[in-house]
Amino acid sequence: MRVFLTGGTGFVGLALAARWAMDGAEVIASADVPPPDWAKAVLPDVRFEVLDVRDRDAFISAVTNHRPDVLVHGAALTPDETRERAGGTAAIFEINVAGTANALEAAAAAGVGRVLAFSSGAAYGRTLDEVDVLDEATTECRPTALYAISKLAAEKVALRLGDLHGISVVTPRLSAAWGPWEYRTWMRQTLSPGYQILEAVVAGGIPRVAAGEELPLIFSEDAADMLVRLAQSDAEGPVNIGSADMVELSALAAQAVAEARGRGQPVDGPDHTVELFAPRRPPMTLNRLAAAIGDWNRTSMPDAVARSFDWYETLPTPRPF
Repeated sequence: MRVFLTGGTGFVGLALAARWAMDGAEVIASADVPPPDWAKAVLPDVRFEVLDVRDRDAFISAVTNHRPDVLVHGAALTPDETRERAGGTAAIFEINVAGTANALEAAAAAGVGRVLAFSSGAAYGRTLDEVDVLDEATTECRPTALYAISKLAAEKVALRLGDLHGISVVTPRLSAAWGPWEYRTWMRQTLSPGYQILEAVVAGGIPRVAAGEELPLIFSEDAADMLVRLAQSDAEGPVNIGSADMVELSALAAQAVAEARGRGQPVDGPDHTVELFAPRRPPMTLNRLAAAIGDWNRTSMPDAVARSFDWYETLPTPRPF
């Protein structure tokens, strides 16, 4: 199988590239900048290419040249409220919405029959104070942040162009991922609480989380497995990729501290406050995902933390945190 990824040097893109490469697929991972050296070193079988998804002609040329079996469009700008206020917000829609239109037109030009075009759990625009669970069929989407608005618009653009060009399109709504492959980029300005916790512990600090704070976290390697299997299914339209259960962040922080100390690493430095990157998100129903891919394994919190430390310790320097 040949897979073409956009956003291929970002958090989820690298997780997907690693997962597909492990399965023996030929992976072309594109992004507007080259990958960090540590990523290239640990993914020698992945071909990295520079591509700006806003450049329609270059996009079509790249996809036509490779003629993949599956096109995965994951390139996105994820601004926070500070970035919204700073101006230049047209770039959010140029990358997230126009880039998605270019992806579908590139797939059509190259004769690609299957596209996985990322939406986001943010597209729901709903908090735990409003709804108990996010369901693709019953939860009304009410996005307010520009990122969330752009992802819902991109989802609808992808499905419309898929209909017009006879392309099978699935739009996974990924929510609250954390774990291996996450790092800071200019496009990903807000890092997950899981990343913040690991970053603090690796630096020898104590991550502090307000009592009772919880999120429906999904481990990045579990998410990558779900996404790969979803791409190979015949599911179309929005499909939740997330967790049906809430995770207490203080428990995750305590597990990370215990793991570090168990490996002989001192963790006695200053406190680091962990900031939530969004209002409290509800868990997701995963019935549509289960119908598409069947059962899956969920990595336990202790195993996920241990796996994150293993991943980090195998990376060459400079490391992502």
